[in-house]
Amino acid sequence: MLDNKLLVKESHKRSKGYGVLKESIYSKKILENEELLRILSNNSELIEISRPYIDMMFSSVHDNDFIIVLTDKEGCILNIKGAEWIVNKFDKLNLKIGAYMDEQNIGTNAMGTAIKEDKCVQITANEHYIESFRSLTCSAAPIHNIYGKIIGTLNLTGKSNMKHPHTLGLVAFGVKAIENNLDKCKNDTKGAFCDFNDIIGKSAAITNVITNCKIIANSPSTVLIQGESGTGKEVLAQAIHNYSYRRKNKFVAINCGAIPANLIESELFGYEEGTFTGGKKGGKIGKVEIANGGTLFLDEIGEMPLEMQVNLLRVLQEGVITRLGGSEEIPVDIRVIAATNKNLKKQIEKREFREDLYYRLCVIPIKIPPLRERNGDIEELIEYFLRKKSFKLNKVVPEINNELYKDLVNYNWPGNIRQLENYIENIVNLGGKLSFDLSEDNESSKEIYSCIGIIRDEIEKSRVDINILEKDLNLEIIEARTIDTAMKVNNYNITKVAIVLGISRNTLYNKIKKYNIKSK
Repeated sequence: MLDNKLLVKESHKRSKGYGVLKESIYSKKILENEELLRILSNNSELIEISRPYIDMMFSSVHDNDFIIVLTDKEGCILNIKGAEWIVNKFDKLNLKIGAYMDEQNIGTNAMGTAIKEDKCVQITANEHYIESFRSLTCSAAPIHNIYGKIIGTLNLTGKSNMKHPHTLGLVAFGVKAIENNLDKCKNDTKGAFCDFNDIIGKSAAITNVITNCKIIANSPSTVLIQGESGTGKEVLAQAIHNYSYRRKNKFVAINCGAIPANLIESELFGYEEGTFTGGKKGGKIGKVEIANGGTLFLDEIGEMPLEMQVNLLRVLQEGVITRLGGSEEIPVDIRVIAATNKNLKKQIEKREFREDLYYRLCVIPIKIPPLRERNGDIEELIEYFLRKKSFKLNKVVPEINNELYKDLVNYNWPGNIRQLENYIENIVNLGGKLSFDLSEDNESSKEIYSCIGIIRDEIEKSRVDINILEKDLNLEIIEARTIDTAMKVNNYNITKVAIVLGISRNTLYNKIKKYNIKSK
C-alpha cells in the first residue's frame, strides 16, 4: 500500500501527464442544463440515500467551516453542503454541482485520487496539484455498491489548518452508512431473488401472512403491503412474484422516496428521443414498461408526489402509459405491489395522498407484523444471521453468552429485522460480543459504537487510530445534534424519529428534555 507521500507523488505525475496546468482555476469539465439533469437522474438513488447522512455530518462540523461534497464514480459533483464562506469560495473556483473532480480534469485532489486509488485519501495544502486548491484540506472516501464497484465519493473540505486524521474517520463513517443503505434500497430492475423460504420464522403471526400471500399470488389484483421499517416488505413482494405465474417475467422495484420529484415521471414512464438534450439515443424505456408481463414493486408509495399519483392511477385503471415527449399509448400488463410504512388514510386526510389511488392499490391489503409481535422468531433469526454474517465476513460463527442472548431475545427491536441483522453483524465482527450494552438506556451511544465496530477495517485502511477516535468522540454533542437533525428532517414526528434512530419513544422524550431540543 502506498504511503501518502508516494501516493501524492504518483498522482502529481499522472496530473502532469493529463495536461492539467498548475495555474488552472476551474475544472476542465462542467456540465449544465439537460446534460447535468441526466447525470443527476442516473445517480438519483445515491443522492437521496446520502442526503440524511450529509445533513447529519454537516450538523457536526458546520461550526468549523467545512463543506461536504458528493460525487459520482467519474468525479462529477452531485451535491454540496457547507458553510457560507467556503461555498462562496467554491463558487469563485466554479466548483459546483456538475463540475468534475477527477484527476484528468483538475489534478490531484482527495475526491479524484480516492477514485483512482480506490481508498480513503486526505490531500492538504501543497499536496493539491493546482495552486488554487492549496489553501484547503480535503478528506474523501470512495462509495461502493453491493458488488464492490465504486459509484461515487464523499468528501469533507475545510481550511488547510483544519487538517486532522479524525476528519477522514468521520468521512469513512458516513460512507459506510451510505453503503449499508444502498444495500437495502434496491431501486433498480433486478429480478426477484427471494421466495417464501427466505422469510425466516414459524410464529403464527408470520405464517398467517405467508399463507394468505400464497393464496393471492396468482391474482392480477393490486396488493398494498403495510408494515414498520425493517419488517421485510420487499422480501415479501419478491416472494409473491416468485410464487405467481409471472415469475418468469421481470420484477421491477422502484423506491418512490429515493427519486427527486422532478425525475420520477421519466423513471416510471420513460421518454422519447429528443425530449432531453443529452438524453439517450432512441429514448428511454421507463420502469413500468420494463415490468410489462411481470410485477412492478412501488416501495415507499406514500412518498410519491401528489401530482404523479394521477398518472399512476391511469396505469391502474386503463393499463396504458405514454412516454414523456410522446403521444403513443403503450399497453402494459403488470401486477402492482405497493408498500409503505406510513398511515395512508391520515395522508388522505391531509390531502397528501389521493383517496381514489389508495382504494385502487388497497384491493388486497397485507400487514406485516413487527418483530416484537412474532413470538419465537427472534431466536431463529439470530441463528440465521449469525451463519449468514459469518460467511459474508469470512469468520467463524461466534458463540454468544447466555446473558447477551437473553437480552437480544427480550429486546423491543423498534427497527425490526433490519436492526437485528445489523446488530448481529456487529457481534460477528467482535467475535461474539456486542460493542454496547442493550440494557443501558443510551441508545445514541449504542448506534455510534455499533458503527465503529462494523467499520473498524475501513478505518484501519485509512490509517486512522480507531482507539483515539473512540476516546475523543464527544457522544453527548453528537447525540444532541443527531436527534435535533432527525427531528427537523422528519417534521418533528416523534414516532418516526424514534424508528429512524432505533430508540423508544420514552427514551427520545428523555433525550429531548435533557438537551432542550425543540420538539415542535
